[in-house]
Amino acid sequence: MAAAKQAEDKRAEAAALGSLGLVYFQRGELERAEEHLKSALDIQHEIGDKLGQAATLGNLGLVYARRGDLEKAEEHHKKSLAIHQEIRNRLGQAQALGNLGLVYADRGDLEKAEEQYRKALAIHEEIGDNLGQAYNLGNLGTVYLRRGGLDEAERCYRGVLKIHEKIEDKLSQANALGNLGLVYAGRGDLEKAEEHHRKALAIHQEIGNRLGQAEALGSLGNVYFQRGDLEKAEKHYRKALDIHEKIGDKLGQARQLGNLGNAYAKGGDVGRARDLLQQAAALYVAIGAGGEGPETVRVALQRLGSPKK
Repeated sequence: MAAAKQAEDKRAEAAALGSLGLVYFQRGELERAEEHLKSALDIQHEIGDKLGQAATLGNLGLVYARRGDLEKAEEHHKKSLAIHQEIRNRLGQAQALGNLGLVYADRGDLEKAEEQYRKALAIHEEIGDNLGQAYNLGNLGTVYLRRGGLDEAERCYRGVLKIHEKIEDKLSQANALGNLGLVYAGRGDLEKAEEHHRKALAIHQEIGNRLGQAEALGSLGNVYFQRGDLEKAEKHYRKALDIHEKIGDKLGQARQLGNLGNAYAKGGDVGRARDLLQQAAALYVAIGAGGEGPETVRVALQRLGSPKK
């Protein structure tokens, strides 16, 4: 009885550490998040709590992805997936597959990302998990968006928004609104794009989601950039960059440095543009990111040419 009580106490301690780790993650305090999650994982290993280990490994993967360490993120999500498969936890398998898809998307490997999202979606449908279906529909929408399939992306995002409005999930509603804003921007409907990004920003501010605020601000900056309002674009990019720096989101930092570089290039300040774009390029390389972001920066630097001596 004493041993069982001790194991139960340790399980509760690990759960509390894991919950605190997630709180710190959401606040952008990645070092503290990692510290608490690793402590939880140590206890879960000690008591043989495989389900707990799998969940914590997945959460650590999210921390590493936020930092831009995609290799470590992939490693932890794969370990999480292996344990979920071993214990036949279908929901956990779907979540790990979705998280792996995010890593591949950040690397620019959309084919691999889509493969993981579709596997995850099939499991969520099989077990009747509406929230998981919405999450992976949104991920698939982003794959379509990055490929230029705006109609398919919009269908996915509207399906996501409908589910999250029904269950009153504000964070996910905000994300879906922001994604719809990207669709409208892709079509050149900047008025609707701005409207959706502002709605998303307001919700992210209301619930205190700093990552969401940064992404909405960056998206609004892109709308102003498309309109030719470089002053407003720069203002929003800098606000977004400040948040990304504070929460340690290197991928977000690279994106906003690239946006600022493009804004300065369009305004004719070649020196500042080149400096910012080079900073963005270096960050993308350090992260191991691929796809549209790094390619856009590479092309922009190529257009600027070599600095005059």
